[in-house]
Amino acid sequence: MGDFDPFWRYPDRFEQRARAECLSGDVIKAFARTASHDVDTLLATAREIVPPDLASVTQAGLGFVEIVPPGVDKASGLSVVADLLGVDPAEVLVFGDMPNDIPMFEWAGWGRVAVSNAHPTVRLLADEVTLRNDDDGVAVYLDRLLSR
Repeated sequence: MGDFDPFWRYPDRFEQRARAECLSGDVIKAFARTASHDVDTLLATAREIVPPDLASVTQAGLGFVEIVPPGVDKASGLSVVADLLGVDPAEVLVFGDMPNDIPMFEWAGWGRVAVSNAHPTVRLLADEVTLRNDDDGVAVYLDRLLSR
């Protein structure tokens, strides 16, 4: 097991492994981070380096970028579930806060709601903004919506 990184703001320990070991089996998600770059800068750099037909690259606000198979994102996951349930994307309301929510925002047709402490890009794409996630913004929004 790798040493604990005192700059990593989450208490979980992580394991450093050689690239060959990591790629020895099927990979469904990989993470990259660096202490020398802001996560948005790291994301922009990763998107310049990694072609979209090779992998999808995003970030969820945890200080690292996520690398997944091409076309795999929250929109593709929601699409599978909606198809199984017979739900039209035009009937879907979504909530988000980080760049990994952007494909979902682009997919949903009814509405897109960002929490007020969302990443600036997500707030720009939102139809509405609710309270911070720490202030139960999604719950407050849904309570107001369902209480009409």
